[in-house]
Amino acid sequence: MCFIDLQKAYDSVDRELQWKVLARAGIPAEMIAVIRKFHVGMRARVRTDDGELSDWFPVTQGLRQGCSMSPLLFNVFFAAPLEIIVTRFSQDEVIVRDLVYLKEEERRGGGLLDRVRRAVWGMLYADDAGVVSKSADGLARMMTIIVEVFREFGLTVSERKTETLVMRVKERQRPPPPPPPVLTIEAAGQRYAQTTEFRYLGGLINEQGDLTREINHRSKAAWACIRRYATELFDRPGAPFRLKARLLQAEAVAALLYGCMTWSPRRDHYRLLQTTHHRLLLRVIGYRRKGGTYRQLSYAQALKRVGCQSVEATVRQRRLLFAGAVARQPDGRLPKRLMFGELVGGEDPGQGNPEQNWLTCLKDDMKMFEARYGSTTDKPSVFGVPKLVWSEAAKVEGGVPWHAGVLQGAERFTASWHKGKEKASRQRAIKRGDSGPKNSLDTAPINGAVGGRKETAAREESKREETDRVT
Repeated sequence: MCFIDLQKAYDSVDRELQWKVLARAGIPAEMIAVIRKFHVGMRARVRTDDGELSDWFPVTQGLRQGCSMSPLLFNVFFAAPLEIIVTRFSQDEVIVRDLVYLKEEERRGGGLLDRVRRAVWGMLYADDAGVVSKSADGLARMMTIIVEVFREFGLTVSERKTETLVMRVKERQRPPPPPPPVLTIEAAGQRYAQTTEFRYLGGLINEQGDLTREINHRSKAAWACIRRYATELFDRPGAPFRLKARLLQAEAVAALLYGCMTWSPRRDHYRLLQTTHHRLLLRVIGYRRKGGTYRQLSYAQALKRVGCQSVEATVRQRRLLFAGAVARQPDGRLPKRLMFGELVGGEDPGQGNPEQNWLTCLKDDMKMFEARYGSTTDKPSVFGVPKLVWSEAAKVEGGVPWHAGVLQGAERFTASWHKGKEKASRQRAIKRGDSGPKNSLDTAPINGAVGGRKETAAREESKREETDRVT
């Protein structure tokens, strides 16, 4: 993969070329004339280090910063070099051979240009771009074409900020083999550095595809939100509790679960998220362990105090809602093709080691949220929508019934989750009453005093009773 950074993309747009691109795209001449009026006579001045302002100077290139039209104008302009790039890709056999395809698209056939258009070769968002190939040679050829075409349109690829990343297969060999040599990609006189992780659109992409790194970064971002308002709100005992809880959800939890609808978490990932969320809740509650107590307020108790759902319920709910939104997209949209499709190639994880992916997580979400609740053989439904297939249920009435059904499923999951925690708490209490102390720490005298076993046992019992009492 190669993540491309353009130097001052908005400021580098050639205006005369912009008007030609708009005309080529079918924009009426009258509309283009109005748009040009917004850019004619632009001028600017700068403030120097000593606070003085320079003389006014004309601005004859680039789009207006802060203008609501600029993103749309840039997207239309950016589409022009992309069309040329796709055409040149189709003329290179190495590039076409090493492109990444979806299985259902690979069987369709067609010409080289059609194959390139169907391939998953680029991730584009405004001027942030990521290019994908299955080989270093193919990626170098792609970058050479991209750099050359962008130069023709007045855009410059930043050699310093553009980086490459190699997605690696998870090693099951013990000990793992030595790392492969550093990959060097050269294109049109530029050489790009290789990195092990890259932050793209707020998400962390790493060479192992490991979600743990992303969760750790998200946890730091959540705590940064808490520290930002600590003095004014969270550390003030007299501050309104509901305000603290609402700001926690709006800021910290939003930072913690940013982009979670696209994740494929395992059970250990949910535990990591729960640990961070638990600590955040305790900070908002202002919970302090009493003298002599052992455990802190349990996660279930903290959730009830604040009045929110667990992070696992939130992640599953957002993934189901996102799946419904993707299902309602036209069939040709890239998000729908990627989320519901399967890439060509890859290695078989082997028997007994099924690979965790987004679709398997989605199926698990439907099971945990009881998507078939109330469904019968005669009247099948998914989340209360009278359809047999979930993707069709998500399209009914623009997704309104689907949204309501997912929220009801989240309520069922939350209620079942709390019942499970309460049952486990009661079982622990029964077990403690029957078995008594289990290790040498419970029977050892405290500070050499006789009867330390009884004092320790009594203290441990009071600690666990306080923890297991759900308020």
